[in-house]
Amino acid sequence: MATTTISKELREAFEKVLTGGDEAKAREFLVEHLSEFPQDMQDAITMAFVEEALANKAQGDQAISDFKKQGLKTMSALDRAKEEIEKHAKLTEIKKDI
Repeated sequence: MATTTISKELREAFEKVLTGGDEAKAREFLVEHLSEFPQDMQDAITMAFVEEALANKAQGDQAISDFKKQGLKTMSALDRAKEEIEKHAKLTEIKKDI
């Protein structure tokens, strides 16, 4: 696939956004002007966004998994504490009856 160049105006506008250092604005620019880029660049930009979205989803999935694991550990610890409290209460009641 042959690469075509972008217009001088588009390049200058994008460079201006990039020099501002605001990643969110750079993303916004790419989304808003995607159709103005040559097809091969559109494909590359789209693929970069897809790859990033997949990486973010994987990180989110891992965070959810870690949260669930921690929740299970906490529930297990609470169950053990409840059992100890119940055992202590029974012993206290037995001692009281003696």
